[in-house]
Amino acid sequence: MELKSLQQTVTRRVTEVSPELISLSQYLHTNPEIPFEEVKACAALVMLMKKHGFEVETQCCDISTAFKARYSSGKPGPRIAFLAEYDALKGLGHACGHNIIAASSSGAAIALKSVIDETGGEVLLIGTPGEEGDGGKVFMADRGAFDDIDFALMMHPTTGTPKLGKITTACCDVRVFFTGKDAHSSRPENGVNALTAVIQTFNNIDKLRPLFAIKDNINGVILDGGNQPNIIPGKAVCAFTLRSVNLENLERLIGFLRQSVSAAEALTGASARFEFGGKFAEYYPNQPMMERFKLHGEELGETFEYADQSKMSGSSDVGNVSVLVPTIQENLSIGPMGVIGHSPEFAEAACSELGNQVCGKGAAVLALTALDLLTDGELRRQARDSFEKQVPAFYRLNRQQ
Repeated sequence: MELKSLQQTVTRRVTEVSPELISLSQYLHTNPEIPFEEVKACAALVMLMKKHGFEVETQCCDISTAFKARYSSGKPGPRIAFLAEYDALKGLGHACGHNIIAASSSGAAIALKSVIDETGGEVLLIGTPGEEGDGGKVFMADRGAFDDIDFALMMHPTTGTPKLGKITTACCDVRVFFTGKDAHSSRPENGVNALTAVIQTFNNIDKLRPLFAIKDNINGVILDGGNQPNIIPGKAVCAFTLRSVNLENLERLIGFLRQSVSAAEALTGASARFEFGGKFAEYYPNQPMMERFKLHGEELGETFEYADQSKMSGSSDVGNVSVLVPTIQENLSIGPMGVIGHSPEFAEAACSELGNQVCGKGAAVLALTALDLLTDGELRRQARDSFEKQVPAFYRLNRQQ
């Protein structure tokens, strides 16, 4: 079958399932669930994929709301995975548009299945919970969820003109729990002031800032510093977000935080306990795959601009996939410029008429890009070569150990 005929089959299949994709998106939007508690969302996606002939593994990587849906042609060919996110923000609902991500990725998988018996290869939809939390992809990557795929694709809704090739920072959240000893403020010598240890930690971090790399940052807040001013607090808690250009540099930054805490312990006599969230790797957009996404997006009426890659934006656990296999997470617009993510206005855009349209458009662009990977050996070679050049060698070394 010629490529044009395969493309027509894919786009026709997207059109056929679009009502189901919109229904799924609206259901998720109406029933928002916070990270790692996406029970309804996971069940809805699993049911949809089973309906369309996929074999589904639930509780993937021992995560109750993670899954893998798989369809194999039984013929040689690349294994292509679409990534689905479906968690929402506490108090804001789907203010990051993950309902649209889930719909577009599931639609892309269903559409690609319609041609994969002809092309060969395998198509997967991988359900990755908790992106807004500690990062489901972080734990899934560590547990081998992406070891059996060749390429990974997803799209993310945005507003205004979509920016191609946006990169992100490596990131992790850390809580530090200090334990001292309560005492009345009239007899401070009988206590060990945990709040003083917290304050000293912040001071120590600021003293170390000249040693940070240019794009490193540690930002923190005090979560608990006591309740009464006439009581020396025996317990105090602070939380930090650490960002750096890559995970290797992030570990160095974590070392500075540990130094700061250790010095505060030595000075005050309080003891500290660390609680780490998932460590998000920086994201490497695969250039050859991105260009095909752009091509097919433009064919469907989208316009794009290239991102300024000297400027990093936020963090996402998709980075932990992009250091393992060639990956894209490109954007499609669901609203006008000025509507910012993680806002009530963005949540409204995620269930708008344009948001509904992007469920199908996203599915089509992703599926057509994946079809190129299935049928174009030169594109696959270019994507792998780009991956090898982009991703630092220490990620491969760490994976081999």
